[in-house]
Amino acid sequence: QALSYAVAAGALDQVGRFLCHFDIDDTDHAEAHAAILEGAEGAAQAAQAALAAPARCRCLADGIALEQLASLLAVEQEWCEAGQHGGEAELCRAVRMGTGHSLRCATSAITGAGDGVFACGTIPRGQVLSVYAGSHLGAWEALINRTLRVLLPGWYVEGYMLSQSDQSSMDGSSYVAFAQRQLCGYVSPSACSQLVNHPPAGILPNSSFMTVSVPPGSVFAGLPVKTRWASGCGQWQVATVLVSLAEIQDGEEVLVDYGMGTGGPGGMELPEWYTPCCGTVGAGAAVVAWRGPSMSDYLRLANEDTIGCSADVHA
Repeated sequence: QALSYAVAAGALDQVGRFLCHFDIDDTDHAEAHAAILEGAEGAAQAAQAALAAPARCRCLADGIALEQLASLLAVEQEWCEAGQHGGEAELCRAVRMGTGHSLRCATSAITGAGDGVFACGTIPRGQVLSVYAGSHLGAWEALINRTLRVLLPGWYVEGYMLSQSDQSSMDGSSYVAFAQRQLCGYVSPSACSQLVNHPPAGILPNSSFMTVSVPPGSVFAGLPVKTRWASGCGQWQVATVLVSLAEIQDGEEVLVDYGMGTGGPGGMELPEWYTPCCGTVGAGAAVVAWRGPSMSDYLRLANEDTIGCSADVHA
């Protein structure tokens, strides 16, 4: 009887995985696509192309995003192969030298937010900044996870779950700043999207999440995404990258809309710190920047091993 139950459960699991396979919904990425195309082609050309062939523009934006992601991973891999000298500060400097900008993790300028992510160097609009690092849950696994979270709310307390545009999910709890520094000694610029904070009231986000299909190949071997079935098997993977929606100044905190909705009757219960965003920062739009330590301060603190490692209570 136990064997019969096990076979039935296995069969149900396989059927669920087969049925719960969805394409990426590109309508969620309009702002990110527009930013990437404008950064690559210029605003006027991108607008004309989007009107003429929107599907082609989405594919082009995805391709540009993958190229930028591959460049970021290549720089980090080169630094690792060279011996990882200088720790987190030197990795940040190497990425900035290789791509023109980088990200660093330090204490957020937002009260009570814990860790935050800051720009190293001026970041132009339409740049892939990082990956939402963590464990990938397929749509079927995500459905089971959401069910268990409803049935066992006291057990599932981690706050680093991200719903991707193909109905799969990412669990970034294993890639918090403390865990990365404890395991590797540093926080990778390519693996810190899950540490980015939601903007406080009155501040607009300067970045956006964008889900992409990542092809197999050695250039993406360093992708900070753990998958149960596809890892190392030469299969495509689904990942979420962080894209800049506006020019982000050196030392400015990177902020992203968590998209939790507005709450209210029938909606999810929102945390006290969450304020729904009323818009996003577009090209040329004004924004009040939240600034953290300067790059010189960051390097000094890194050398003194005093960089904060507090958990991000917002994520």
